Amino acid sequence: MHIRSFALSVLLLALTIAAERANAASPSSSSSSSSSCRDLGFSSSLLASSCSSCDNLDTFSLGFMKSDCLRCCQSEMSSEERIMSAKSGRIHIEVCQCNWARYPDIKDFITQDAVNFPKLEVQYKSGVLPQLVATNSAGQEVDRKPIGAWKRDVLKEYLTTVFS
Repeated sequence: MHIRSFALSVLLLALTIAAERANAASPSSSSSSSSSCRDLGFSSSLLASSCSSCDNLDTFSLGFMKSDCLRCCQSEMSSEERIMSAKSGRIHIEVCQCNWARYPDIKDFITQDAVNFPKLEVQYKSGVLPQLVATNSAGQEVDRKPIGAWKRDVLKEYLTTVFS
């Protein structure tokens, strides 16, 4: 139950920021391109669950943004679709060893389990929080997921699904 209220708090914060951006931009003149959707404050990670996030706008008295939200979420693939489409590209984990004490599950996965995923690359970058990054066959980034809160088993299961 705490996770659900945390998720709603995060959604409220994201939607509040989006509302401020939407007031600054003219929603009626925006197209549904990815860049204009991002300009309005909508990101693919917010809209990745079959546009269900848009339905929550009414709950937070942000119904005036619903049409833009629906237009934007329909113009972008879900996060899972982008990860799956990256199978022909590459998937790697970006992590900084300086953060390993804060993310023991990620450290354990990288040091003990990553070898079981020969297509997975681990990139060590100074100061970054743990992220799963997918690129297409042209090397362009198609998705980025923060994974710091993921448990080791969840990460293994997710990557097994992606690479199967």
